[in-house]
Amino acid sequence: MFFFLIVQVFAQGNQITLSVDPTSAKVKQKITLTATVNNSGNIASSGTVTFFDGRLRLADIQVVGTHPAQGHHQGTAVLTTILAPGSHPLTAVYGGTRQFPGQVKSNAVSVNVTGKTGSGTILSARANSQNPQNYDFIATVGGFGYAKPGGSVDFIDVTSGTDLGSIALASGSKIHGFRPALVTPVSGQPAQSVVADFNGDGFPDVATVNASFGPSTMTVFLGKANGEFQPPLSYPTHVFTSGILQADFNQDGIPDIAAMSQGDTGADGDVAVFLGNGDGSFSGPVDNNLGTFPVAIALGDFDRDGILDFVTIDYFTNQADVSLGNGDGSFEDPVPYPIGSGPYGVTTADFNGDGFVDIAAVNDNTNTMSVLLGNGDGTFQPQKVYQTGNQVEFVTAGDLNGDGFPDLIVANFSDSTVGVFLNKGDGTFQNQVPYSVSSNDSGLAIADLDGDGIPDIAASYYTPALVGVLHGNGDGTFSAVRDFNTGQSQGFELSLADLDGDGTVDIISDDIHASISVLLNGVATRGRLNNVAIPGSRQDSASIVASYSGDSRYAKSQSKPVQVKGSGN
Repeated sequence: MFFFLIVQVFAQGNQITLSVDPTSAKVKQKITLTATVNNSGNIASSGTVTFFDGRLRLADIQVVGTHPAQGHHQGTAVLTTILAPGSHPLTAVYGGTRQFPGQVKSNAVSVNVTGKTGSGTILSARANSQNPQNYDFIATVGGFGYAKPGGSVDFIDVTSGTDLGSIALASGSKIHGFRPALVTPVSGQPAQSVVADFNGDGFPDVATVNASFGPSTMTVFLGKANGEFQPPLSYPTHVFTSGILQADFNQDGIPDIAAMSQGDTGADGDVAVFLGNGDGSFSGPVDNNLGTFPVAIALGDFDRDGILDFVTIDYFTNQADVSLGNGDGSFEDPVPYPIGSGPYGVTTADFNGDGFVDIAAVNDNTNTMSVLLGNGDGTFQPQKVYQTGNQVEFVTAGDLNGDGFPDLIVANFSDSTVGVFLNKGDGTFQNQVPYSVSSNDSGLAIADLDGDGIPDIAASYYTPALVGVLHGNGDGTFSAVRDFNTGQSQGFELSLADLDGDGTVDIISDDIHASISVLLNGVATRGRLNNVAIPGSRQDSASIVASYSGDSRYAKSQSKPVQVKGSGN
C-alpha cells in the first residue's frame, strides 16, 4: 500500500501545496511530486516551481496555465523522478511573478526509498615481492552512490573450488571516479544536450541537437535509468542546429524542447519549439524566425510574467537578442542589446539578488565577458565588460563559494583554462582566476560531483575526447584537474544529471562527430589479500574471482576471472 502526503504553506498572497506519491518507494520506482499554487486565493496560471531534495535542486517546472493537457491541471507543477536509497526531505518553492511577487516554500515531505544500487568488482593479480611463486590480489569495488562500499570480498579459485581467503573493506580508502564510458551512436553531429523526463516514467531522458551544414535534427533518447537508452527518435530541424533548451513552453504540463538553428544566410536563424505529447514523442514544431545568426541560447523569465523567455546571441551583429514568450510556444520578435565582438556563449542567472534574471555572454573576438543586469520588465541595462582569457567560447553560472550569489566560469579555448569570476554580491565580479585543464576546453558545467556538498566543475575538451573535473574547495578555488575518458572521437559540450537514480551526478558528453557518452558517477575502495599460494604447479592454470558481499547500500557483485599459475613446483 502506498501513501501520499500533502503540506500547504501560505505567504505574501501566494500559497503552495506539495503532495508526493508514494512516500515509501523502492529503488528506481517513479515518485511524483505535485505542487499546487494559488495567487491570493485564485488558481495560479504562470510562474515557476523549483523542487528540492534537502539542499539539492531537483528541477524547475512551469506552473500549468489555462490550457492544460489531458490529465494535467491549471495551477500545478509536476515532477516525476527516481531517488536514491534513503530518506529525502522534499520541498517546493514558487518564485512568484511580477503581479504576484511573493516567494513561498512548502513544508518538507519526507520520502523513504528502500533497496540497493549496483556495484562492480575488478580483480588484479601480481607476484608477491617476497615469494614470487605466490600472488597478491587487489579487488577494486565500485558502488553507484557517494557512500564508500562496505562489507567484504572473498577470493575464490574457481578451478579447484578453493576459498583463498577474504578481506573486510572497512579500512580501504574512498576513491571517487566514473565508470567506463557508455557510448551511444547518434545519427548526426550532437552539439548540445538536455535532460528531462519526457515520457513521464520517472527515468531521465536525453535530447540532443545535431548540427549539420545542411538540414539538421533534434533527437530524443528515452532513458533506461542505467546510462543506456531506447532506440532514438529524430525530428528534422533547420540548418546547423546547435542549441537546445527544455521546459514547458506552452504551459500545458508536459515538457517541450526548443531547438536553435544558426541558418545558412547569416540572417535566417530560428528557434523551433517541439511540443511534448507526454509519451516521449513531440508534435510541431512552432517555428520562431529570428532573422539573426544565433550561435547560443539561454532561458529565463526576463519580464517576470511567469512565462519563459529566451536570449540568443548573434555572432556577426555582436548583440544579445531577447525574445519574450507568449506562453504557447511562440515568442515575440527579438530585441537586441549590444555586447562584445564575436559572442559565442551565453548564460542567465540573478547575479545581484534583486529577483530579476540577468545575462552573461562571452565574446570570442575581444576575449571579454559582457554582463547585462535585468530590469525585471524584459529590458536590460548596458553591458559591463570583464577581461577573460584567449578565445573564450563558453560560460555558465553557479554559486561556487556558498555566499548565495551566482558566480561565473568561462572556457578559454586557446589558453586551455577555466576562468573563474567570483560574484561580489552586487552583480559585479572579481577579476578572472584561471585554472589549467589538459586541452582546449569546449564546454562547461557545475555540480557537486563527489558528494561533499561543494560545487565542482566539469570541462569537456574538443580533443582529445576527455572530460576534466576540478573539485571545489568551497571558497571558490579548485583543485588540479583530473581527466576521464569519454570513449569518443572528440568532445564539444556536456550536461550533468543523475541518469540512474543513485543520487550521484553523471556526465553526458556530446561528441560533435557522432555520439553521446555517459559516464556514471560513483565511488570505489580497494582491498588486498597478499602472499596467497595457489593450488597446483607452475604448469597449472587457475581462474580466480573476487566476490563482493554487498552491504546495506550496494548489491553484491563478482569480478571477471583472472588467470594465474599454481604456486607449487
